[in-house]
Amino acid sequence: MQKQKENIRQRLLDVAKKEFTKNGYKETSMRAIASKSDICLSNIYNYFRNKDELFKTVLDPLLQAFEDVLIEHNDDIHISMEAFINLEYQEKQALSIIKLVKKYNKELKLLFLKSTGSSLENFREDFIKQQTITGKEYIKRFKEKYPYCNDNISETFIRTTCALWLTIISEIISNDKLNNKEMMTFLNEYVQFCTAGWKSLMGV
Repeated sequence: MQKQKENIRQRLLDVAKKEFTKNGYKETSMRAIASKSDICLSNIYNYFRNKDELFKTVLDPLLQAFEDVLIEHNDDIHISMEAFINLEYQEKQALSIIKLVKKYNKELKLLFLKSTGSSLENFREDFIKQQTITGKEYIKRFKEKYPYCNDNISETFIRTTCALWLTIISEIISNDKLNNKEMMTFLNEYVQFCTAGWKSLMGV
């Protein structure tokens, strides 16, 4: 019985993902998801309270990946001069973005371009706020480790760079013509640009 429930739940998620991706959150109906899943409409609510919960569950792996980005950003290993002077380290930063975009390409498009009407329609703004807090904490910890560095950087600037990170991801997912080489070139340019700017600002 438990296995059957798990199979039904997964079928609902698979169909919902296709419907949300095709039509967007607002134009997708629970009735259509039920019909294409061969499941009674009323039965869906035994698994998901409403369409919004189903939508968030579809995007949960991506949302967790974004949460991991925030946590890993301030990991001890990243509070280091390596971020500014090690080209291999910087390349890994570019590769991490590529990995995120490739793994969650459909989910990213859904979240950034088709989430209107859902509780995630303001995700971009909410994430920038969280990222800004994380960035301020990073600079504080960097200053503690390297006292000679400048930490007098405006919150507005930190917030703007956080917004730029999401803009970069949005630009990639919106441009399906980018091949792997072009994507890597673009991201390396972005990482080098940011690194040089932060290096100058923080007096590294």
